[in-house]
Amino acid sequence: MSHSSGLLAVLNRQNASAAGIVIEEYSVAGGTTSVNSASVTLPTTINSGDLLVMMFYGQGTGTVTTPTGWTNEGGRITDTAGIGYIFWKSASGSEGSSVTVSKSNFAPWSSSVIRITGHNATPFDVATTTNAGASSTQNLPAITSVTDNCLILRASGVYSSDSNPTPESGYTNGGLSTAGSPRTVFTSKILETAGTEAVYNFTTGGYMQFCHFSMAIKPA
Repeated sequence: MSHSSGLLAVLNRQNASAAGIVIEEYSVAGGTTSVNSASVTLPTTINSGDLLVMMFYGQGTGTVTTPTGWTNEGGRITDTAGIGYIFWKSASGSEGSSVTVSKSNFAPWSSSVIRITGHNATPFDVATTTNAGASSTQNLPAITSVTDNCLILRASGVYSSDSNPTPESGYTNGGLSTAGSPRTVFTSKILETAGTEAVYNFTTGGYMQFCHFSMAIKPA
């Protein structure tokens, strides 16, 4: 388990729009042994009102229990090897260093958590879109925002031990979890003018299982 460096948080401020959305920090975690609960590492600094978004991916079937105080966004999606979830919450500032995600007998697993500021109190501009399957082609789904200066946030869970996937031009990767055999990662950009952000082709190499989400986060 580890936290991203302060330098990474500074570099990702390039994603800040004129309206003020900022990616402040990432945290990652993962495991390789069979467990009934996973301890998901949270960002080091969490202030009241911050937006926390978690990408969770685990091998196996069944249903993950939504952590207390969090909300499931986009439902549960499955590929041929595992399950993917997005959980989010408006932080209280007293979250601590980790949160438990429960499900019977799953392994391996990976998680990535992102901390965002400058967002709207009702953060999701439109419904989150999803795509899952098994293929050598990784396609994150299109999403159409209705508000200018949204943060387009893509989240991926890939059942692979590949290195950091290559982001599409204009996107910035962050929060890559390599602790478990699966990989979870965020990739993002500010869409200054509302509209459709097309299918995002995600390069990983080889045939593999995947769960992908696309989100549009509104500015304050």
